Amino acid sequence: MKFIFQVEASSKIGNGHIVRCLSLAKGLKKRGYKCFFVGSRYSDQILQILKKNDFQYAHLSSENKTIEFIRNINPDWIIVDNYEIDENWELTFKKFCKKILVIDDLANRMHHCDLLLDQNMVADMNTRYNGLTPYSAELLLGSKYALLDSIYSKIHNNISKKDKNIKRILISFGGTDEFGLTKLSLLALLQLKQYNFDIDVVLSSKHCDIALIKEKAETHNNITLHSDLPTLAELMAKSDLAMGTSGTTSWERVCLGLSSITITVADNQIKIADYLNKNGLTNWIGHYDQIKKQDIFKAVNNAIVSGVKKEWIERSIGLIDGKGVDRVCDIITISPDSELHVRDMSISDKNLVFKWANDPITRANSLNSEEIKIETHSKWFNRKLQDVKCHFYLIKSANCIAVGMVRFEQLNDGNSYEVHYSIAPIYRGLGMGSHVLRAAINAIYLKIGEVVIVGRIKKINVASERIFKSIGFQIVSGEDYNSDPVCTYKLNNLRGVI
Repeated sequence: MKFIFQVEASSKIGNGHIVRCLSLAKGLKKRGYKCFFVGSRYSDQILQILKKNDFQYAHLSSENKTIEFIRNINPDWIIVDNYEIDENWELTFKKFCKKILVIDDLANRMHHCDLLLDQNMVADMNTRYNGLTPYSAELLLGSKYALLDSIYSKIHNNISKKDKNIKRILISFGGTDEFGLTKLSLLALLQLKQYNFDIDVVLSSKHCDIALIKEKAETHNNITLHSDLPTLAELMAKSDLAMGTSGTTSWERVCLGLSSITITVADNQIKIADYLNKNGLTNWIGHYDQIKKQDIFKAVNNAIVSGVKKEWIERSIGLIDGKGVDRVCDIITISPDSELHVRDMSISDKNLVFKWANDPITRANSLNSEEIKIETHSKWFNRKLQDVKCHFYLIKSANCIAVGMVRFEQLNDGNSYEVHYSIAPIYRGLGMGSHVLRAAINAIYLKIGEVVIVGRIKKINVASERIFKSIGFQIVSGEDYNSDPVCTYKLNNLRGVI
């Protein structure tokens, strides 16, 4: 499989977008997949990381050149992490890939995507994308899907869960630190002369304040300056308190149980900071244009006096385990080669089945195309679970990702079953139909032996027709159903399918 990342990074927006995309790309590469990057002119540091990981990069100055590049690669997925892109771009480029994943934080524009990921924790997370994505789009919401480098999950498992005093403080306001918060924070900490603690300062070697920070590090034994680091994980693991923004590093700090004092530097960070602050996961002291040195001094002094409690560390690391990349990779790498497992449908699957059943394409291909009401669905679903003549299966990947559902209904002759199936919208068009149906046929064969399977599909449903024929179904009759031409197919030899 091939993946193209359309992602931006600059001195204005910082490196957070490209950092999380690199984490995902490295996870995909580890599984043997090819990744490409398209975007603006990245910094030398980012270009070196791309080169080191064998990720091809293209700086394309026009839409036509971007189309040509993407068309030549013919990707399975385009992954978009760019606040300037909305449904118009996505509609244009959907023609040149199979699926689109959007990574977003803002929930402020329409998207035409198959999958949307928002790794943030905010108060309105479950509703903020209502009406902004297609009905069929899957939403991956919350810190469970935080795209962190794999080193965070490794360190996470070995975090000490003990009360601790603050003896080491990390200052890191991102690769750009447009507002000089690193210098302001360091000067505030240097006024806390009544305490003994070490300070790690992370700042780009090209930052305008680098000379001043170097001078402070040379004249103070407790200050260490770090520039152009590939990851903050090791420093975070050694630290007792961190100072930074409420961007991507918020989730890194929570994952490692690192207490923090945060200052927001962009409007999209305010909701995140507010939620984390109200839930006791950070001390958000305000927006960058409101902060003075004395505010930082006071916040750090209070943190040192209070220390960090064991209970807080346990709650923090319990929220993020650092395995978000693995979870997303599990979802976007499912293919006809994936191992599938079949289990009986359960009451907990009711809402999932309802969402799939009301997908517009599913309804259009159904013999009865009317929208299903939740009350009607609930009664129907409960009845099917209790019906001994109905074999209702959920088909999942080896990593427990729901891929499709198949239902066999016993007909009056006692030896024939009518099949109904549906593929999760996110996997439609990837060749999964025959794979899912074969898995279910194998399950019913093992359960009840050789029977006849009958299926009815609309003539316009060419995808299902192709799937039936590939498995070995034979057309036996045609009729009109609700004014739609319908064909009946029959499969007589189940053992031949498995």
